[in-house]
Amino acid sequence: MKENPPRSNRVDVPPWRRGADIFVLHPMERHMKRLLLSFVAATALLTGVAAAQSIAGTWDAAMNTPGGVRNFKIDFVVSGDTVTGTVHRAAGDTPLRGTIKGSHLTFSYTIDYNGNDLIITMTVTVDGDTMKGTVDFGGAAQDEFSAKRAPQ
Repeated sequence: MKENPPRSNRVDVPPWRRGADIFVLHPMERHMKRLLLSFVAATALLTGVAAAQSIAGTWDAAMNTPGGVRNFKIDFVVSGDTVTGTVHRAAGDTPLRGTIKGSHLTFSYTIDYNGNDLIITMTVTVDGDTMKGTVDFGGAAQDEFSAKRAPQ
């Protein structure tokens, strides 16, 4: 009886992957890899831009203060990662400035508090039509801040 020759442990591979060039990609594989990497990079870039643009408009906001909850409106304008706008308070309108990176938003504005300038800084996370985080009262105290997109 004739014995079969010993089989190799090697799995059959296409001709372009045989031998020393086993790590060389077929031209179509290189193309697909580039296409996939381009798609991933574009998605990451557009996700950051979309998140930054998504806060533009009017928001209904509330923050806890030592004097109780204060409700007010905020109008955001976004240009790149720079945020500007207006805080509409009962005591009058105040301009704001800040930055947004992905879903992380930080902005501040200055108010007159008993004849002194007080810088109010919000650090929040944006999630669609809501944002939550903290408000800092010039380093003297912190409390909760929240906002939701105002109905059109």
